[in-house]
Amino acid sequence: MKQSILIIDDDSLNRKILTDMLNASERNFSILNAMNGKIACKLVKQFSPNIILMDWNMPELSGEEITRKFKADDEIKAIPIIIVTGESAKEKIDQIYNAGANGYLNKPVTQQGLLEEIDKHLSIT
Repeated sequence: MKQSILIIDDDSLNRKILTDMLNASERNFSILNAMNGKIACKLVKQFSPNIILMDWNMPELSGEEITRKFKADDEIKAIPIIIVTGESAKEKIDQIYNAGANGYLNKPVTQQGLLEEIDKHLSIT
């Protein structure tokens, strides 16, 4: 069965880079993309992805707001959220985990680093 991954990022290039890395991994992931939190909320409810990769700094709903919203929802709170961001200050990383994120990757992301972080949170069969 395909593992599904939802990528949430307002930057289309960042979404493409992550999608290309995942597709190149030959893991056969099913990949969904959302350009903002509003779309992400609909996709999460509709498709219930196995994992979420999300930017932290986005307009409208920030990564923090979306993370808190998802972790407060009993239907989706178990879905692991990995924040993929350029933020690297200790205070920001603490804020990311305090919001409920399960993992963190600093941009620029490598394919190996991305897959290792995903593997920590998914059972790949």
